[in-house]
Amino acid sequence: MVSRLIKRFFQKFRPASANVIVVGTDYPSYQLGSRIQAESSLHLSFFMNEEPWHHRTFILETELRYSSELLSLVEKHQVKAVICASGADFDIYQQRFAESLTQRHCQLILCENNRLPALS
Repeated sequence: MVSRLIKRFFQKFRPASANVIVVGTDYPSYQLGSRIQAESSLHLSFFMNEEPWHHRTFILETELRYSSELLSLVEKHQVKAVICASGADFDIYQQRFAESLTQRHCQLILCENNRLPALS
């Protein structure tokens, strides 16, 4: 009981983690999601995937959603970055969402080689 109270007390002084979304469910996206979950300054909010049999299932205890839901998720959960692990996904999302994401103060980031992004 006491340790829980102490934990809650110190959580108030910790900076809030930035919500991010990872595009894809392939192995590089999974690795990237794992690295993000290990990083205390980032919070993995969702994975994006177009497969209907994956919708609303979970990877790394994180829900999979369709890309058509992206902009509403960004607004509702104050997502700071949409991160792509592959150049192909990045090109698609840049064509479809770059302008709308910028208007919502959300970055679109290509994060190859399993490197974590630096959010500005």
